Amino acid sequence: ASVPASLFDRNGRLNPYDSEALGEYFASQWGLIAARALDIVPLVTWFLRTRLDGPGVGEELEARRARELRQVLDALGPTFVKIGQALALRPDVVRSPVYIRELETLQDAVGTFPTERAFEIIQEDLGMRPEAVFDFYGESPPLPVASASIGQVYRARLRSPVGNVSEVAVKVQRPDALRSAAIDMYLIRKLAALAKETLGLRSDLEGVADEFGRALFQEMDYVNEAENARRFAELYGNVTDVVVPTAVPNLSSRRVLTMQWLEGEKGPWDDGQRMVEIGLECSIRQILSQGYFHADPHRGNLIRTREGKLGYLDFGLMATVDETKRNAIVAAAVGLQNQEWRVLAENMQVMGFLDSDADIDEFVEPLRDAFVDAQGGSENAGPRSLSLGKLARNIQQLAINFPIRIPPWYSIILRTLLILEGLAISRDRNFELLESAYPYIIRVLLTSDSPQLQKTLKDVIIYPTNGTLRWSRIRKLLTLSGAATRRNAQEAYQGQGSWSPDTIREAMTFFFSEEGRFLREPLKTEIIEIFDLAQLEMREAVINATRPPGILESIPIISSILADPNVDSEIAHIDYTRLYEARAALGTIAEEILASASADSGLDPLLKAASQSPAQILSGGFNVRDFQEILLSLARGGQNFEPPPRQVVEGILSLGVEVAATLAQRNAERSLEDLNNFLGRLENALSGAK
Repeated sequence: ASVPASLFDRNGRLNPYDSEALGEYFASQWGLIAARALDIVPLVTWFLRTRLDGPGVGEELEARRARELRQVLDALGPTFVKIGQALALRPDVVRSPVYIRELETLQDAVGTFPTERAFEIIQEDLGMRPEAVFDFYGESPPLPVASASIGQVYRARLRSPVGNVSEVAVKVQRPDALRSAAIDMYLIRKLAALAKETLGLRSDLEGVADEFGRALFQEMDYVNEAENARRFAELYGNVTDVVVPTAVPNLSSRRVLTMQWLEGEKGPWDDGQRMVEIGLECSIRQILSQGYFHADPHRGNLIRTREGKLGYLDFGLMATVDETKRNAIVAAAVGLQNQEWRVLAENMQVMGFLDSDADIDEFVEPLRDAFVDAQGGSENAGPRSLSLGKLARNIQQLAINFPIRIPPWYSIILRTLLILEGLAISRDRNFELLESAYPYIIRVLLTSDSPQLQKTLKDVIIYPTNGTLRWSRIRKLLTLSGAATRRNAQEAYQGQGSWSPDTIREAMTFFFSEEGRFLREPLKTEIIEIFDLAQLEMREAVINATRPPGILESIPIISSILADPNVDSEIAHIDYTRLYEARAALGTIAEEILASASADSGLDPLLKAASQSPAQILSGGFNVRDFQEILLSLARGGQNFEPPPRQVVEGILSLGVEVAATLAQRNAERSLEDLNNFLGRLENALSGAK
């Protein structure tokens, strides 16, 4: 046998990928290895021909060479077909449109094998004749409607529907798929070890090869793929405009998979930007929220249904990333946005790029240079201009020159993101993946109940020195999150600089949600301190207004009663900076709200308050009813929105009461202290007069 029996369990199920088992088996199989090496000769020959052709070849020769490459990869089997599929999605790497078009056919038009052999596999695995279970479309014997790297697909109707599934896709694995994949993984791992040792790389190339091997072997087990589809639907089937087909487990086996048929068209699509936004939202949720993601979303595995929804196909290649690393990815993205390179470096250490005991300091500057270069050389460009392809190359270079390693899981996530970027670039070469993905990353940050991410958020939007809120960052984060909600990434970058009813409504909803609970105390404290400064300002004005006129101030007994040197000293040391800053900020917010909200928007209390001067907005005493009414108006966002959730309303009412109580207590304490001081001065003056 050309495949070791140890790859299977006692029930005939394929065991997970095991590099040691493959190594033990193929180490003595020189005949098989030599035969596979001979298989690769046509690929080497093709490469040498392209070198001999030289630059500037004509269109006809270029088309012939592209066709030859596609045919060679097709003949080499699953591993090399998958390499070709990945290259087809990278027009920035494969710069020839002729090669791209040719390689794209590998996504669903790989060479087929005879239907008679496919039917034999169905009967062997399911224990029944295919015609007894399926009513196949087309001629007899039927032709496959699609062929891919590992199997080919037939369209059929179930003779006995299962649940709501009647029309199905029947995927049958290639007879030699497992054999060629096993040999290829043995050779790839050997080459990875040789390259690492020869080139002195710190990257875990063998680990990267093993990750690829695990993914490849997962795809070889269709029972595993049926379970993947079930779990994927459970986690992401509720994402708006995403469709996941239903698997039929009792008509599936290691080599046969029966799934609900989805009707639709493959990309590129006329509404490509919208479809990519849907894919981005779903992918970010997969990678960062649940850590279970579709790791092969190429054009052949994504369709646009007739209803305009994004349908996922082919669940053979899935991957996972644990919560600690997911949170580190989000924190690193936030650090990148804020140009906090040490934060980025610390989280890359958590991700496994550096040993836990490594010195972060020596890594910060090289990392900064790698990211800035991938942003086009501008530090201020931010993640929206980041090229994932260039960043990947820069990280690889860092692995040569500095003590870092590339974690195996990183390559799968990067591949997933590069596939999405490739899909978009095919329609728009100026598309920047992270520019569109960043709003969805921020929404994960704002909606997560993870203590680690809540600490990250706290570090981002609360000043560590005085515990006050960074309102400019809050506005930016909420704008980005709101754009993700509306699936319009460009909106986030066009409107970051202004407060609108939408953004403020997002703020109210967030502050009074469970996820924003940890920010409620800093918010309350800031409101109290600002209104308290307004009360102190009014107190100072009253004190100044009640000072005795100059002629009376010269009379000692009157001066000693009405003038309090302690109060004068206290007033002289009050810093009203935060009050003035708050007034200026509120003035700006008021202008922006007035500019974006119409008179009939349902924000009457807010518009009334906003029409005041900044000094009027924060002056005098605190009116709890006006305060609550304005916040409730903000939370509604206008008459076109649904009423705010109950917890938001309760939070606003509670906040108003708590702020009013604290301010009243402080005011009472000061008034009592002033009265006691006045009575003391009066008593002293009267005693002196005697």
